[in-house]
Amino acid sequence: MKTGMTDAIILTLIMSAITFATRLLPFALFRVKRPPSALIRAENVIPPAILIILVAYALQSQGALSGDLRICGAAASAVVILLHLVFRNALISIFSGTAVYMFLRWILGA
Repeated sequence: MKTGMTDAIILTLIMSAITFATRLLPFALFRVKRPPSALIRAENVIPPAILIILVAYALQSQGALSGDLRICGAAASAVVILLHLVFRNALISIFSGTAVYMFLRWILGA
């Protein structure tokens, strides 16, 4: 093997071990008999946080865009919010909002 390839394999193994250790460490240090509270479980917190960040970024970046694109973004955001309140399913909300946005862009020629 070439030296560069060996170095890459060694670095990959080291990074994998560090990643595994950081994920295993909380379970090893904080062994509890009862499950953690629903408020601190990452699976309940991360998806809404990511959606909020994406919506804030999308709406913020539309500040310099034309009026037609603002209308498309506002309509798509309203569809996402409405569908998420009705169905509580992120996939339905996101895909429908994207479809509405792209359809309005196509109709308005924006």
